Amino acid sequence: MNEQLLSSFINLVTFDKTLLALEREVSKTRETINLLREQKEHLIQQIDAEKNALVVLRKEVDGCELTMKLLDDDEKEKKKRLETVSNAKEYAAVKAEIGQVQEKQREIEQAIIDSWGRLEAAQKKQSLGQEIAVKKINEIDESLSLLEQKLSSLTRDVNEQTAERKRLEVLVPEELLRDYHQMRGRVADPVVPVQYGSCSACFYSVPAQEIALLKSGVLLPCKSCYRILYIQDEAAEQ
Repeated sequence: MNEQLLSSFINLVTFDKTLLALEREVSKTRETINLLREQKEHLIQQIDAEKNALVVLRKEVDGCELTMKLLDDDEKEKKKRLETVSNAKEYAAVKAEIGQVQEKQREIEQAIIDSWGRLEAAQKKQSLGQEIAVKKINEIDESLSLLEQKLSSLTRDVNEQTAERKRLEVLVPEELLRDYHQMRGRVADPVVPVQYGSCSACFYSVPAQEIALLKSGVLLPCKSCYRILYIQDEAAEQ
């Protein structure tokens, strides 16, 4: 391989490292955005769940108060009946009914007190929880805005770099490109320089005769890790 072709190939490899770093940053940014969106959705669901819990407690209080109103009406009706009874037996019967109603009233009164206690506690918890959740949601929205701007910029850079890569790729022989792409599908750094007489990826000691070929511009596979080897700087491999 002549010096110009070798240089074109190494330029492509170096370019791909930069492009790969950009693509990884894009992937990392997207993962962060997705994570923040999940956190935001969880906070929204938390707010909704606390609101729904308040609705249930409010209905419980309303139910108890409605029951108490019905009991109060029933007590009034029975007390009116008490005024119109004609004998002691009927009086005693109505009086017993009133006593039963009043017993239920005491039970419902305690239920109302308990229900109001739970409702007020839940309201305080919901108010504080919502305040914290809303603050976190606002912080997430700010982070998402910045990250989406960053993602847009990175995506634009990747698209521009991808277009530039096509220009560099046409300068490299197809057979070499095929070998490079196959190796690139297996490892992150498919092409590495020889340094101090060894593969800089796996540290396999490259035989002297292969060093001589590499110095002449020949690309060789590492006998250990099978990466494509080249010599970038003769001084560095000695």
